[in-house]
Amino acid sequence: MKHFSLLKALPLFALALSLTGCRTVVDGATELGQTIGVLERDPTKWPSNYPPQEPIATTENYRLHPLDVIQIEFFQDIEVNSRQVIGPDGYVNMKLLDRVKLVDMTCDEVKAFLTEKYKKYYRNPQISVHIVGYAGKNVLFHGTISNGPAALFMEGRVLHLSEAIAARGGIPARGNKNSVKLTRRFEVRDENGVIKKNPDGTDKVRVETFTIDVGLIEEGKAPDIPLKDGDRIFVPESLI
Repeated sequence: MKHFSLLKALPLFALALSLTGCRTVVDGATELGQTIGVLERDPTKWPSNYPPQEPIATTENYRLHPLDVIQIEFFQDIEVNSRQVIGPDGYVNMKLLDRVKLVDMTCDEVKAFLTEKYKKYYRNPQISVHIVGYAGKNVLFHGTISNGPAALFMEGRVLHLSEAIAARGGIPARGNKNSVKLTRRFEVRDENGVIKKNPDGTDKVRVETFTIDVGLIEEGKAPDIPLKDGDRIFVPESLI
């Protein structure tokens, strides 16, 4: 009887272990349908000296950037189908429409926008839009890291801070890994999520610099940081 009771208790014991061993994590932002990060969902676990955590990005809510590539297909007229590279200014050239601005839109927003525009030419335009390529990331290094090119271009995937440093040969002995400076530009948006404009028509941005202890990241004691296009990384010399 005791042996039978122990066998019955084993599944409950295993369940208890699995529950106590669980921790809540986000799936990570996704790019090209891949998981690109595993970070604690609990904001108290995200160091206060880090850049703000980005919302989870998926192919559904991803907003188009310059040099992203999209495929646009029309069910009524395949002659209008096209593969478009978002220009540096955010515009593309569409048949019948000439130049239209698609940057900072989701695929669904592009679909709705083009559907409305093409109603002038088609009775009930049926359009599909999907992303087929993502722009690379341009990350600049300064300070004691001097190996490799001036920038890293990572096509279609997330580049984390530790990966970028490793790709440049790592932080040398004279570098201070405990005080790495990450400078990032943030778009300034209004309450509706639309990017604000400067008087000259350019996007309004703010620039912030964060001090990151890369040593803690290497030791697994702090989360790694997904880099963004245009990030600047400065590794100072150690005072010791």
